[in-house]
Amino acid sequence: MKNIDLTANYRIYQAFWIFSAYGSGITLGYIFLAQLNILYLIVGTIALFLISLILYAAGRSSFIYFALLLVFLGGISRIVSDMALFGEKHLLNKVSGKQIYVVKGWTSEAHYRKDGKHRYVLNCEMIKDSTIFVQAEGKILLLQGKYKGKLRYGENIETMLNLSLPALPRNPGEFNYRHYLQIKDIYFQSRLPEKVIILGVKGNFVKRNLLIPVRMKILSAIDRYVSDPANSIMKAVLLGEKQDIDKSILNDFQQTGVIHVLAISGLHVGIILTIFLLLFSILGFSYNRKVILSLILLVFYMALVDFRASVVRATLMALFYYGAQFMQRKSRPINILAAAGLLILLIDPRQLFSIGFQFSFASVFSILYGYPRLKLLWPYNAENHHWKYQFNKWLRQPLLVSFSAVLGIAPLTWYYFGTFQLGAVIANLFIIPLFALFLSLNFIFLLLALPALPGAAGLAFMANRLMIFIIYLINKFSQLSFIQVYLYHPSVQMIILFSLLILLLYNISKKSYIPYIVVVILLFTYFLIRDNNLFNNDKLRITFADVGQGDGAVINLPNGENIVIDGGIRQFKKDAGKRFMLPLLHYYGVHHIKYLIGSHSHSDHIGGLITILQNIKTDTLILSGYAARTKLYKQLLNTAKIKNVPLLFKHRGDQLNAGERLRIYILHPDSLHLIARSYSGNEVNNSSLVIKICYGKTAFLFTGDLEQNAEVDVMSYNSFLASNVLKVGHHGSKTSTSPSFLNMVHPLYSVVSVGKRNKFYHPSRKTIRRLRENNARPLRTDHFGALVFESDGKNVSLLNWRK
Repeated sequence: MKNIDLTANYRIYQAFWIFSAYGSGITLGYIFLAQLNILYLIVGTIALFLISLILYAAGRSSFIYFALLLVFLGGISRIVSDMALFGEKHLLNKVSGKQIYVVKGWTSEAHYRKDGKHRYVLNCEMIKDSTIFVQAEGKILLLQGKYKGKLRYGENIETMLNLSLPALPRNPGEFNYRHYLQIKDIYFQSRLPEKVIILGVKGNFVKRNLLIPVRMKILSAIDRYVSDPANSIMKAVLLGEKQDIDKSILNDFQQTGVIHVLAISGLHVGIILTIFLLLFSILGFSYNRKVILSLILLVFYMALVDFRASVVRATLMALFYYGAQFMQRKSRPINILAAAGLLILLIDPRQLFSIGFQFSFASVFSILYGYPRLKLLWPYNAENHHWKYQFNKWLRQPLLVSFSAVLGIAPLTWYYFGTFQLGAVIANLFIIPLFALFLSLNFIFLLLALPALPGAAGLAFMANRLMIFIIYLINKFSQLSFIQVYLYHPSVQMIILFSLLILLLYNISKKSYIPYIVVVILLFTYFLIRDNNLFNNDKLRITFADVGQGDGAVINLPNGENIVIDGGIRQFKKDAGKRFMLPLLHYYGVHHIKYLIGSHSHSDHIGGLITILQNIKTDTLILSGYAARTKLYKQLLNTAKIKNVPLLFKHRGDQLNAGERLRIYILHPDSLHLIARSYSGNEVNNSSLVIKICYGKTAFLFTGDLEQNAEVDVMSYNSFLASNVLKVGHHGSKTSTSPSFLNMVHPLYSVVSVGKRNKFYHPSRKTIRRLRENNARPLRTDHFGALVFESDGKNVSLLNWRK
């Protein structure tokens, strides 16, 4: 009986189960990409196919399970063949140690920016190192560099490129740009040199002669009629060109949880379809004709925005829906969604790992599956009652739709951004209708602006004023404390359990689901405790952040408390606290800091502390007793005063209370180095707090920017200086880390916090050589990114956080 029910469920939601099996296969294949054997996959596929065929011929309903297993295996095989099996001509097999090559290829993408930092994607065809051209396949991301012109789509070029791998994340929790590009099949990047030879044109004829000119005409019309902020946002929501949107606006949209409205999505497709249907109705077209014409224009728009996943999904859903209607067949929305997803993944399985694809399908699935069930959890009878009807139409239903969409993407926002955006439920109620109006104005504006009809300027003015109001509203929402909650970075198990819990909670009204809900909640609680080490945590974790040219470290204590030492630089349009330290603290789930420590008053150490003070609850700010007089130093003191954070000045001989088995000693500055005389750079450097953190038998030594003439005073501690890890003084400058000082510390690891290609030429070669000669294993943040160490009180280990 149970088999019959499962078979019936499969037949009702056939596309959904096939999509789930295929998508699961792609996911598993991607995770175990390096371990899978192609021969075993082929044998397994043939065996499952024969078993399914035999069971189907015998009329056994169990053939469905084997067929789904076959689809699952097909997903594994598809991603393996797509990402693991590179042909002999692929760039990955052609590019070796020498990175400068003469390259021939054609531009398949061109993205222009107002600041001139244009970007292109080059489809490589030939490559030459020092002898002859050989065939080479693959994509290269080109940055504008010294090239003075603009490359166009389809231009066949020859130029000399210095190929390099795209950047990896610099700190835990940062966006993995290399992974993002690899999903797009881009494995190398380079800056364009001044000399580029145009050999001719290639590429898709329709795209080059129709789609690109239409895109350029739309962009030209927007530039002619529309001013900022609507200008850049209109380009984003119409064509997906988000590169010119102001970063502060993007941050507010992200903070509020409505960043999705800036991506071309189903909302845009729905509005376009509605406008076309309305237009053709006004023109007197029959129902079938207006639908077919509208769908043709929708497909054209899909091609115009370069087949973005969310637009492809929405367009395919519209095609499947009306196709079923024309064939007079009953269609289920979840099946239509799954069929659209399956078709996308059959063409390009990498799309499954695209954030846009995941958010698009998760939100729509949650609305289709969750919204009807949420209505059952909040029963409401509005019959024969005007106000109840209005409440249901304008508040209850939109609220439930918004809530189901936010719940659907909640596991993804937690995993990718470490946030839970419950406040977005309320924000969406206001922003979505306003944005729908903005989009409608955009599309009507284009209908008038492209043929230069009267009224375009008026609509552009209205769109701009409306966008100013939307941005103002979003900015106010972003300032509300409850709008976005930061969480620690979850494990994959937590995300799976959280997703299951949401699905089960949608069915909480069914008593048969209660035991499953209880089991999932218990498992969720277990992994929450395990991931957060709430009990029996005996590990000290110290992260030396990559903040560029500066210092910044996050110390997670065994008792769950946190310390921050330095926060990187703060200058005009450069805030390491906002760019690096705050995201790192959010990633670790740090909501409370016990000690916020500034080693000394130079900007590259205390600058980022201001942002941290403004955003995270802090018990105590600790500074060196040296009386600095810079504007930044005074701003830090003033921020602490505004936030009611106590300020303590520490010097040699002080200790900090940090819990059992852990001692924190202040070894410097002594009384001599607390006196401000010349306020010179050397004097400020030598006022640095030197801090030793001892945990069990392990120790970490932080030296700020201490220079050699002040190291002499610290060396009076003799053998007490011995530490497992040394934070090298003054970014590895030749003025710090004397041989005698290094001999006393005798570290296993030495961390050099330094920025790439910095103007000070840090670190000094002599210092690095000295560290190597003392077996101190120098580790540079400009080479390795953040360095994360963990101590159990007996041993110190260096963690591979990118794994």
